[in-house]
Amino acid sequence: MTDSSQATVFVVAIDGPAGSGKSSVSKQVARRLGYGFLDTGAAYRALAWHALEHGVDTSDSTAVLDVWGDFDYAISLDPDALHHTTRLTATTDQPVPVSFGYHPYLTLPGVAREDFLVTFPVRRQMLLDDRGIPTGTDEVANIPPGALGDRTYDDGFSELREPIEFGLEGGGRRLGVRFDEGYPYAQVWAPPGEQFICYEPMTAPTNALVTHDGLAFARPDDAYEARFSLLVIGV
Repeated sequence: MTDSSQATVFVVAIDGPAGSGKSSVSKQVARRLGYGFLDTGAAYRALAWHALEHGVDTSDSTAVLDVWGDFDYAISLDPDALHHTTRLTATTDQPVPVSFGYHPYLTLPGVAREDFLVTFPVRRQMLLDDRGIPTGTDEVANIPPGALGDRTYDDGFSELREPIEFGLEGGGRRLGVRFDEGYPYAQVWAPPGEQFICYEPMTAPTNALVTHDGLAFARPDDAYEARFSLLVIGV
């Protein structure tokens, strides 16, 4: 008698030469069938990097297995997102200030800047001095979704609206930067005449290491973890 409580698991493996479209086909299959997408190549490359960081000869399989024990690795099965996690651990008995960010540049090839539709989930905008450094005060930000066009940005935002997902849309495609955790501040950069916009997740405002405004700390008994995701829809 068959045990009906055991769910059937399907695994579809797609292989081929470099640049042949393995990932593109795999992601589309995962979307259509509702499956998870596992990028094994990313796992292999991450382990190779980990081994090299430990000074291991990657051709020595025994040595690679020896460093496997502290290989802290996780990967998403989402075919439409790339998740980026940063974990900061204090290595002394003192709290460590946390002030870092990333700079994801987004563009849509074949779509003119004036046809870029942008979305900013922001509530308050930081006021800056003539050096571009926050003054410590802010104001209400009212930036409705719309065309980027000739608008330019080099602005910091001190209060964001949930869900925190900045978007770029055009030509039937949509890209997004979602702040999942640990990034309460944002910087947006869109210089004049350029075919991109940059949505920057930040753990603290610019110059926080000097002013201590909005500064978080990694405690000796705990790690500070922050994560953002790059979303790709309709490509």
